[in-house]
Amino acid sequence: MRIAMRGLLEGWEKHHCSWFVIGVAVVVIVLAAPPATWGQQTLPDPLVGTWEVPAALPVQTFSGVVLFQGWTCDPAVMEVPAGTVVEIQIGVNPRERAAVGTFRPDTNMSASGPCLGNNNGWGITTNVARFGAGPETITLYVNDTLVEQRMIDIVVLSGAAAPNFFLTDLAGQCTIDDFPVAGENTRVEWAQAAQDFGIAASGTGVPSGGTCPDETCPADMVKVGPVCVDTYEASVWENPDGTGMQYGATVDDYPCADTGNGCKGMIYAVSRKDALPARFVTWFQAQQACVNAGKRLL
Repeated sequence: MRIAMRGLLEGWEKHHCSWFVIGVAVVVIVLAAPPATWGQQTLPDPLVGTWEVPAALPVQTFSGVVLFQGWTCDPAVMEVPAGTVVEIQIGVNPRERAAVGTFRPDTNMSASGPCLGNNNGWGITTNVARFGAGPETITLYVNDTLVEQRMIDIVVLSGAAAPNFFLTDLAGQCTIDDFPVAGENTRVEWAQAAQDFGIAASGTGVPSGGTCPDETCPADMVKVGPVCVDTYEASVWENPDGTGMQYGATVDDYPCADTGNGCKGMIYAVSRKDALPARFVTWFQAQQACVNAGKRLL
C-alpha cells in the first residue's frame, strides 16, 4: 500500500520489477497491444464496441470507488438494442450488471464513430475494496457472451473492511510541484465519496506548500525516468528477503498455478546479483510475485 500511495501522490511514481520475457506464454501476453481509438472487441452480432476502463495494458491499479466503462451499439440502428445486457465479473465473484445506454456522443458517426445514435455508453460503479487487495481478473460479458478478460491491481486502505468497506472522517492533501508542466503545481486531496485521492486544484496559482514527499529509490533499485526499477533481473523466492527455496531457476517448479491462482503470499520477486533470473514463469505468476514483494511488473 505504501508504494501505491506514493505512486498517486508523487506523479504516479512506481516501484517496478525488472523482468526480461522468457517463455512463449509471457511473450504473448506482454506484447499484446491495447485497442486503438475505435479498435473494437468481438461482441455478439450485430453489436460493436470497445472496453475502455480498465485498459488492456499496462495493468492498472485501482482503489476506492471505480467506474468501469465502455460503449456498444448496433451500427444499423439508432439506439442500443433493447435488452442488451453488459456485465462485469471480478475474480470468481458474481457478475454485476452495468447501466447501458448512457450518453456518448463521441461514438456517433458525426464524431467519426461507428454508431448512428448517441446513447451507446455502458458503465458500472463499484467499490473495489470489496474484492480484497492484490491482482485480480476482471471479465466482460455482453448478452451472456464472454468478451474479454483483463488484469487489475487493487489497493485496499487500512480500515476499509466489511461490511461497508468505506472510510469516513479522514482528511489529507499534498502538492505535486511542476506537474503537469514546469511552473505549475497540482494539489491532490482525499475525497471520501470516491474513497481515493483526487485532483483538487492545478495551475500557476497553486502554492508549493505541503509538497508530496519525493523519496529516492531503494538501494537495490535504480531510477529510470519517473520510476524505480530493480537493478537486477528478478528471481523468484519462497520468502520476500530472497531466502528459502528459489523457484524457476532451472525447472518449472512454481508452487502455484500458471494462471496466478494460489500465488498470493507464496512467491516473491527479488533483485539479487548472485541469483539466476526466473524462467518458465507466466505473466500472471510474474505479476503476483511482484505484487507480493510490494512492486509492479514492468
